[in-house]
Amino acid sequence: MKEIDLVKEGMRDEMKQFDERFMASLRSQNNLLNQVVAYMMQRRGKGLRPLLVLLTAKVFGPVTEQAYRSAVLIETFHTASLLHDDVVDKSDIRHGSLTVNTKWSADIAVLLGDFMLSKALDDALANRDYALLREASEVVTEMSEGEMLQKEKAILLDITEEEYFRIIRQKTAALLALCAKAGAESAGCPPETCARLQQFGYHLGMAFQIKDDLFDLALKPGEAETGKPRGNDLRERKITLPFIHALREAPSGERKAMLRLLEKGPQLTEEDVATVSAWVVRYGGIAYAEQKMQEFHQEADRILQKFADRPHISGLKRLLDFVVQRAY
Repeated sequence: MKEIDLVKEGMRDEMKQFDERFMASLRSQNNLLNQVVAYMMQRRGKGLRPLLVLLTAKVFGPVTEQAYRSAVLIETFHTASLLHDDVVDKSDIRHGSLTVNTKWSADIAVLLGDFMLSKALDDALANRDYALLREASEVVTEMSEGEMLQKEKAILLDITEEEYFRIIRQKTAALLALCAKAGAESAGCPPETCARLQQFGYHLGMAFQIKDDLFDLALKPGEAETGKPRGNDLRERKITLPFIHALREAPSGERKAMLRLLEKGPQLTEEDVATVSAWVVRYGGIAYAEQKMQEFHQEADRILQKFADRPHISGLKRLLDFVVQRAY
């Protein structure tokens, strides 16, 4: 059994309640909306974000109504962003199934994303969750800015390691940081503890995204654990940390050749992806990215050690380990 499954088993009742509340929050009088929502719910990922909110809350106290509302709000924002991302990236597959924009249309995906965002806003205002709504809105703004910066760099095929880290902080780590902080806040933790848990979520998120980027360069053809075909990022001209490091280490002629290959974008073949992956390995890109991922993992683990005496802290540790131990 994987670490994530062990964690979810220990949170079975809480996650069941979350799923019921999440579905209830998205019910509509429109049959098509309900149909598409049901399709998405059956093909969701591992529920990392709501699990992180609820598990953090459980570490520091009982899982309260506020914790469930926080988990629903954050997951709704996250899911809406994925719907829009799939349209922007013209993605066909997510978690091993057809995306909404492929099964129905881009119009349906955009409208559903808009519906989910408006429902989340409405529910937060109705419950007077003003502080959470403000923080979540700031994170969604960061996510949009991170996506835009990544698109800009994909056009230019020019990105530094510093810019890469900024992108993954904004796109991924900021939301996971909010998850951990929101869980701690729902349990009534003091500001210092909430800030530490926010930093834990940040380092967890950075490690998580680096691992996802490594999946894209997996040496075996087919789908990785992310449910996406190998080479998706390369075909979208996204330059990630392993590629950035290889560019630094390779001779000028090889750098130019790899960038020319990347210019093919959607026309990259499986053979092209294998060529890029082997080149990245040859110049230490995979090893370098794994080292950076482990550094974020170690920092997150160091924060958890401050709360070693708390019940259920092992769940957060397992969740952290799962992020970096996922198999290629």
